Amino acid sequence: MAQRNQRLAQFLVYSGALPFIACVCLSVIGWDIFDARWYGISYGAIILSFLAGIHWGVYLFTSASCPQNLFITSNIAALLGWLSLLVYPHWGAFLLLILCFSWLLLLDHKLFKLDILPDWFYRLRVHATIIVIASLVSLGLVNWPAV
Repeated sequence: MAQRNQRLAQFLVYSGALPFIACVCLSVIGWDIFDARWYGISYGAIILSFLAGIHWGVYLFTSASCPQNLFITSNIAALLGWLSLLVYPHWGAFLLLILCFSWLLLLDHKLFKLDILPDWFYRLRVHATIIVIASLVSLGLVNWPAV
């Protein structure tokens, strides 16, 4: 991939993490106009589905090299993201998303080790996942008794 497109992907991924950070900030300051925790969970489910779509695309073009059927794992991840919306406001919604993001990163690690994912993309995924998980943990802990 051209360097310009890599930079664009990096910009878009980090920009995509901003709503998580905004939800944490709004939740911490106690801005009650909307439930920042709900928006964090909702956005997490959307992003999880987006990542599942990436896995679907990877499998379309590299199924012979993949260690497992990414069609199935991507659908499971998307459905678990949807389930997190159903169990909110229970703390399990946060835990479920954290586990799903971690699981998809582990799958990406396998794909990286098999030279299916490029180094720059895997590093980007690691950084973005750290931001997302830290945000979800923070959102889950803010106003803990309300969960």
